[in-house]
Amino acid sequence: MRINEAPLDMSQGWISKHTGTLRAKYGGGATDMLGEYYDRLDDDSHLSDITVPLLKRLLEAFDIDIEIYHSSALDVPYEKGEPSEYNARLTDHFDCDTYFCGANAYKAYLREEPFEARDLDIRIQDWNCPWPDGNVIALDALFGDDDHRQYIE
Repeated sequence: MRINEAPLDMSQGWISKHTGTLRAKYGGGATDMLGEYYDRLDDDSHLSDITVPLLKRLLEAFDIDIEIYHSSALDVPYEKGEPSEYNARLTDHFDCDTYFCGANAYKAYLREEPFEARDLDIRIQDWNCPWPDGNVIALDALFGDDDHRQYIE
């Protein structure tokens, strides 16, 4: 199944739990900014129906103006079970010479051969945050406390 086909399980009540967590951690500002995107979801919604609009809204909040591509709309062949090959094809499609990969994904599934075959470099992001709880999300920069913002700014 492609990621744009992944369904959301609306039977678990995760929206109220998620928005409750946002409200508890960041106050009403986060839910005011993001709540409308949750309201649009129904039993036929897919993961991309929430992740893509939220990403676009966060990019807007940070005043980042970039073009977003949906891999499902590109003429890049996808073969089930071959994520490394597909990511190498996507990197090549955009005429890039380097693929950036998180350390966990690199360890879990990335095969270097498809990238080497195309003479593409792989850069691994192995970032560890400097504060004790070890977690950061974009909302920390927008709504978080000063302890978190000092590391982000």
